[in-house]
Amino acid sequence: MASTSLTFTVTKDEGAEPRTATLECPGGDTAACEALEKVERTTFDPVPKDQACTMILGGPETATVTGRLDGSSLEASFSQQNGCEIARWKQITPVLEALDLL
Repeated sequence: MASTSLTFTVTKDEGAEPRTATLECPGGDTAACEALEKVERTTFDPVPKDQACTMILGGPETATVTGRLDGSSLEASFSQQNGCEIARWKQITPVLEALDLL
């Protein structure tokens, strides 16, 4: 089984101090690792530029995720700036909650 080591950084609002947590799986926070297992891996892919998305604002929060996921390098950004981004945000919300970043 490939290891996972990810750093999650969440900023709740523009100008707010970012909060950061690192997750190591296996061996780390069990609840967060279990939540991460349920996240579709495509969630970490950016929304395609030609994707039609509803123009709705879900909130000012942003997040970045960097590190290694299942042994592969990962760098992803999340926001709630439109319907597509909100859907991605909802996928990682259980992980962020388990890490006490929300």
